[in-house]
Amino acid sequence: MNVMCRKVAFILVMGAVVGLAIAKANWGVVHPITAEKAEAPSAPRLVDLADALQAINATNAVVLDVRGSKYYAHSHIPNAVNFPADSIQQMAQTNLATLREASGILIYCDGVNCGSAIAAARFLIGQKITTAKVYFPGFEEWITCHLPIEKGIK
Repeated sequence: MNVMCRKVAFILVMGAVVGLAIAKANWGVVHPITAEKAEAPSAPRLVDLADALQAINATNAVVLDVRGSKYYAHSHIPNAVNFPADSIQQMAQTNLATLREASGILIYCDGVNCGSAIAAARFLIGQKITTAKVYFPGFEEWITCHLPIEKGIK
């Protein structure tokens, strides 16, 4: 992995860690108006390139590309399955058994400016599929690092 990719991954991970630390500071705080205890949000685990590669190579792992179908068809991470963000609920319900049996689920979209992967992971976590992880730097970093891609629709 080149130096630039490492720096980008480090900055993104540190930003996520700080954001989660701030959010966690409010977990368990009793809301003054409702007097109800706030629950921890279903925050997905954000992973860097090294963790993404490890997840992709794991046995029985599922890689979900939540970008639109035309972007997926143009190029995607090898063996990724297209679950467009606008149909994640329908796709997940149709494939619920497969997703639950997966050893891990790696979700990605375009990059740090795309929130679709996080939204998809939150949805899956809400469905009790807790192995969902988000490759937050996404396809943008994958391409920048000159990693292998596939083209076409599976």
